[in-house]
Amino acid sequence: MIIEKSVIAPKLAKLKMVLPSKLQENAIQGVLFKENSLSATNLEMGVKTPLDVNTDEVFIIPARAIELIDSLPDGSIEIIPEDNHSITIKAQNIKNKFQSFDPEVFPEVNTLISDVNVCSISSVNFERAVKSVIYAVDANNTRTIMTGIYFDSSGGNLNIIGCDGYRIAWYKMPYNKDFTFVIPKMAIQKLLSIGLQGDIEISYGIKSAIFKTDEYTVYTRLLDGSYIEYKRMFTKQDNSAIINRMAFIEGLRRCMICMDEKNRGVVKLQFEDETLNITLNSAISEYSEQIKLEAPVDKPITIGFNGTYIIECLKSFDCENVELSFGSSVNPMIVDDGEQSALVLPVRLN
Repeated sequence: MIIEKSVIAPKLAKLKMVLPSKLQENAIQGVLFKENSLSATNLEMGVKTPLDVNTDEVFIIPARAIELIDSLPDGSIEIIPEDNHSITIKAQNIKNKFQSFDPEVFPEVNTLISDVNVCSISSVNFERAVKSVIYAVDANNTRTIMTGIYFDSSGGNLNIIGCDGYRIAWYKMPYNKDFTFVIPKMAIQKLLSIGLQGDIEISYGIKSAIFKTDEYTVYTRLLDGSYIEYKRMFTKQDNSAIINRMAFIEGLRRCMICMDEKNRGVVKLQFEDETLNITLNSAISEYSEQIKLEAPVDKPITIGFNGTYIIECLKSFDCENVELSFGSSVNPMIVDDGEQSALVLPVRLN
């Protein structure tokens, strides 16, 4: 196969992100070229993309060969399959022979699923939505269903949810079709790293889903189980305030610089009238900062939070101001901007 580096190298770089993170001496530690397409898998998910070539050759490009191809000078590259499942790579005055794997044992990347249902979403909306909630997903949660992002399309909205037991992130957009499924966090991270463009067609069944664009087809398994009833957590609160999002983030960051290890990230927030007072008392500092609220709080409240959780939550928003609503010092704080919501559990203050 002869192909321009500018054509194959970017695709190999994206498929390499799907390969198993732990080194394995088997075929999935490489990218399969077959039927004029490149395929990669880690057995949890797989990616396939076409190449603009016309050959019946079949071979595996090992991970180290992908690195070499990326480092080659611009221009044509020739990849030659050899005996004993090796490949030779040539470019200008460069030549190297890599030991590879038997393509016959490469797992087939599934691009067809039974019980197919289909929906479509623009890549821009998909990326914005999942980036808004992925921070609240713990891939190490003991409940497997909670290690993924929940897609719940109902009532005229597509709701995308992440929850780790301390926070819930909720992004919603108009969508007139009903379905639910949970995609593993790892698969979402790989989808983001591939950088899908244009409209994404999502085919899904009971156990798996396929994300397809003009350039890439991505297969992933779905998580099985019942997700939490997240909407019940976002109950109407009778106390609220509006604050500038970046001013809140910057104040929390400064406060956390002054922490010692015993504080474990806990900050005290005091809302009264038109002011938020961020305070910290530790063995090494006594920090205090006042931030003017954009709209005053209805009732004074003092509440403690893990500062990192609040910062990650606020960073996921893309607006100037957010509304904060409270029940009491032991109830969650709800952050909202109209299309995106988040819930953060407080911590007890000493």
